[in-house]
Amino acid sequence: MRTLQRSFQRAGYPLKYSEGFNPHPLLSVALPMSVGISSDCEILDFKMDNEPSDLELAAQSVTRALPEGLMIHEIYHPEVKVTAIKWLQIEGILDYDTGVSDDLISNLNDVFQQDSIEVLKKTKKGEQMFDCKPHLRNLMIQPFDDQKVKMTGMISAQNPTVNPNLLIKAIPEEWKPDFSRFHRIEVFDEEMNIFR
Repeated sequence: MRTLQRSFQRAGYPLKYSEGFNPHPLLSVALPMSVGISSDCEILDFKMDNEPSDLELAAQSVTRALPEGLMIHEIYHPEVKVTAIKWLQIEGILDYDTGVSDDLISNLNDVFQQDSIEVLKKTKKGEQMFDCKPHLRNLMIQPFDDQKVKMTGMISAQNPTVNPNLLIKAIPEEWKPDFSRFHRIEVFDEEMNIFR
C-alpha cells in the first residue's frame, strides 16, 4: 500500500486524504489476494486530489513510478460497486516431485466433478465443513508437463469467498501435489461480465 501511495505522489497525482485526527490516503484494494497468489487484475479503489483530464496518461505515469513488475492497466470511473464482483478466473499449477502418473489427471477431474466437495474452512467462528462445489465453475485439470498439471476455472470471489488453497484441501491425500501456485486472471460479476 505504501508503494502505491508513493507512486501516485511521484507521478504527480497525489491522493485525496481522509479528514479527521489521523488522515490517511483514500486507497484500498478490493478483494486482496492471499499471500503467494499472483494476479493480472487487482482492483485498486482510490480518490485523487485533482481529477486528471486524461486517465490513460495518468495510468502510464503512475506505472512509470512503480517498481518493476507492477503496472496500472487502466484507470476508470467505476460503473458498479465492488460488491457486484462474484467470480474470479484462476489458473493453478500443481507440482508432483515424483511425476504425473497416467491416471492422475482423470482422478483429479473426478474429484472436482463430484456433486459435493466438502473441505474444512476457517471462519471467524472457527473451523467448519464447507461445500465448495456450488461456488466453482468450469474447473478443469489438464496436463502441463511431466511433473505438473494445470488447473483452470472460476471460483466464487465473495459471499462466500473460495480461496484457491481450498481446492488443494479437497484433493485426497494420495493425489495431493507437493507444491501448488495460483494466478488470478480476471474478475467477473454474477452475469460473467468483466468487472468495471
